[in-house]
Amino acid sequence: MLILAQRKKHDLSLRKVAVDLDIDISTLSKVEKGECVASSKMIPMVAQLFELNFKEFQISYHKQTLENAYGCESFFEEANICIGIRKNLIMLWDTTLYNKDYIS
Repeated sequence: MLILAQRKKHDLSLRKVAVDLDIDISTLSKVEKGECVASSKMIPMVAQLFELNFKEFQISYHKQTLENAYGCESFFEEANICIGIRKNLIMLWDTTLYNKDYIS
C-alpha cells in the first residue's frame, strides 16, 4: 500500500513505475495490493524513485507487510514487544561486554 500511495502522490502510472523499477506491471500491481512482497532489490529502487529515506521506507514497508500478514493474530503486538526487548537486551549486553569501562 505504501508504494501505491507514493505512486498516486507523484501522479505516476503503474506502467511508468514498473518500467522505472524494471519489473513486470502485474508484479508491481500485486506488490501494491499486498498480494506479494517486494523483493529486497526492489525496496531501495522504490525509495530512490520517490526520493524517500531508504531506511525509513524499508522499515515502514516491512512493518506494513508484517501487520498485513499477521496483524489479526491474537498475540501479534506482544510478539513485537518481545522482539524489541530482546534486541535491546542484546545491544545492552554487547555494549557492556565490549565497553572498556566495565572490563577490569
